[in-house]
Amino acid sequence: MLGFTLAGALVGGTVTYGVAATTAPSTSASILDGVPTVDRDAIGRVSDEMEEDGPRSVTFGPLRMGTPYKLYARSAGVQDESLAAFLLWSIPGRLERFLPLMLLALLGGIVLRRWIAARPRAALSAYAALWLVFYAIYVIRIGI
Repeated sequence: MLGFTLAGALVGGTVTYGVAATTAPSTSASILDGVPTVDRDAIGRVSDEMEEDGPRSVTFGPLRMGTPYKLYARSAGVQDESLAAFLLWSIPGRLERFLPLMLLALLGGIVLRRWIAARPRAALSAYAALWLVFYAIYVIRIGI
């Protein structure tokens, strides 16, 4: 499952890179500025990081809550960074976020196996509630 998640992120990063590489920087910035929790300050900060540190800057995002991967993909495309280098650095950059979440879900599934099996609807509701709370905190912290 982790492999599919990572592959999906890399495909999304490739598409965003491609759009950014083939449109005016102001156009790709305007597209992303319309995404909830993304603003011009974040776009500028990530552009500066990409300019200073190149594709490895994609590993910085997961260390700060609120820096979407798509901003790094856009900056790499705008700055004509190597797509291959960007995607290679994206693997550890994405795994920094995906791997701990997967391990936490795996551990929770093991510990709560009997409870989940006995109450699948309650388990699904609890899972959905956890994600809703997570994203509510994210949106409150980052803003729309």
